[in-house]
Amino acid sequence: MERLTRFYNVLYLLFLLALQIACSSSQLCSEDQYLPLLQFKNSFSKSRMASSACDESHGTVSYRKTSTWKRGTDCCSWNGSPDGGSDRPGPQLQQILPNNSLFSLHHLKKLNLAYNDVNMSWISSEFGMLTKLTHLNLSSSVFDGKIPSEISYLLGLVSLDVSYNYRLSIEPPSLISIVGNLTVSRELVLDSVNMSSVPPSSFTNLSSSLTLLGLGSCGLQGDFPGEVFQLPYLEKLRATTDSVCELKSLKTLPLSRCKFTGPIPLCFGNLTQITSLDFSINSFDREIPPSFSKLETLILLDISSNTFSVQIPESFSNFHQLIHLNLVSNNFTGQIPNIFGNLTQISYLDLSLNRLTGSIPSQVIGLSNLTSFSMSANKFDGTIPSWLFNHPSLVHLDLSSNMLTGSIGEFCSKSYDFISLGDNKLSGSIPSSIFERENLTELHLYSNNLSGSLDLDLFAKLKQWQLQALSFCTMTKFPKFLRAAENMIELHLSENNIQGPIPEWAMKMCKDSLQVLNLGHNSLTHIEKIPWRKLDLLNLQSNLLQGHLPVPPPSTTFFSVANNQLTGKIQIADL
Repeated sequence: MERLTRFYNVLYLLFLLALQIACSSSQLCSEDQYLPLLQFKNSFSKSRMASSACDESHGTVSYRKTSTWKRGTDCCSWNGSPDGGSDRPGPQLQQILPNNSLFSLHHLKKLNLAYNDVNMSWISSEFGMLTKLTHLNLSSSVFDGKIPSEISYLLGLVSLDVSYNYRLSIEPPSLISIVGNLTVSRELVLDSVNMSSVPPSSFTNLSSSLTLLGLGSCGLQGDFPGEVFQLPYLEKLRATTDSVCELKSLKTLPLSRCKFTGPIPLCFGNLTQITSLDFSINSFDREIPPSFSKLETLILLDISSNTFSVQIPESFSNFHQLIHLNLVSNNFTGQIPNIFGNLTQISYLDLSLNRLTGSIPSQVIGLSNLTSFSMSANKFDGTIPSWLFNHPSLVHLDLSSNMLTGSIGEFCSKSYDFISLGDNKLSGSIPSSIFERENLTELHLYSNNLSGSLDLDLFAKLKQWQLQALSFCTMTKFPKFLRAAENMIELHLSENNIQGPIPEWAMKMCKDSLQVLNLGHNSLTHIEKIPWRKLDLLNLQSNLLQGHLPVPPPSTTFFSVANNQLTGKIQIADL
């Protein structure tokens, strides 16, 4: 019982045995109907602790759910039956199936054993004897083994739910039989059933009446059949690990993390009412189907983390209503086509981690609603266009890890809270206006050829900064403006030429907020005892440090003082 309690500590402990029994309200149900029910009731144990958990949430004495099940009374009026009971949570069922009394109920139409514990029993092939079943729910009940092919005998099943039995699997022949025979099904819910050995082509003969298909966290691999998305009444599809797809005439389609491979099904172009399409983190490859040009109602398109190795198609210019476009981490090549002139509604645009070349497209200047613009880790060259420093709505700007040259212009817009220009070939001085952005929380300028003095008093407003990266900037001393950054949690000043001791204000940061301090590869000569209370990472390697250094507490995960001139015994810092 303790095992059951632990297993269901985040679930309502339900016993929902809703039985549709062929009987009339004018007479008592027959003996061959109520006797198996009484035998079934007497065969399981229930936990009052489990019932109490349900009671606390629902205000009902749920362990008495079956107290109305008595010989000589009309079983149609019992709790759990269609006429006399509600589907409120009741006592948890603990039983090892099969149970012969259950399979004697040949007139049974609806059976709901969800959220119980059948003690890792296999799903009995005798379920195939209940041929009048229209609804069968065995979800979240700790079934083990394989789904039997005999389920396919239940030709009248409208709803089948065997989801979230994490030890349950299905073999291709059984799935093909079930899919092929359940021709009137409207709901087929198989989430978390192990289908690693099942080819997705097994779903090509699904019932045309299907409105709900649950395939989340099933381990499906391979080319998914496009026929599934042409089912005329499909409204809900679950095919991700943790997402529920709320569809109405396929307006939203999340297929993230499904291990799909091969080309995108051509039928996607027929989903002309779709507004959100997400098949990120798969292995779709080759080209984007030309039929994509028909998806003019798209608001969100996320095809990130796949393996497309073509140019961005010009058909994207048809997405006039698009607000969110994510093409991150593919192999898109070449220059960006002239598509952004038509995407006037877009606010989120991320083209990072591809192989795009050329200059930053000038068309972006016309996107007045743009708030997030990322093109990092490509091969863009040329200079940063001046309009990027003046864009009125941009909040997030990431152009890092490209081959951009020239200087950083003066920032006129005050909307930015994130700026990353690191790992380019930028030169010249760091403009003072960049530090007057009152909302700025992160700034990355590492790995450039920037120079000049930052020891100005213009930066007293930098109260919100959380991360600062000024590595590879050829600085010779700590920038004084950092003193006012009260909320900073990371400071990266590596690969400069900062000389002298670490200033006292930097030590105060270590005590108040700083969690990461990277000062490696500088010319620091002296360090006082550091208050390590919150510091998680300290990199002081490759400096000119001398003397003794205190040791961080066990909570520090990274600590390096390699390549210095430290001597003497290591001393432990006071906390």
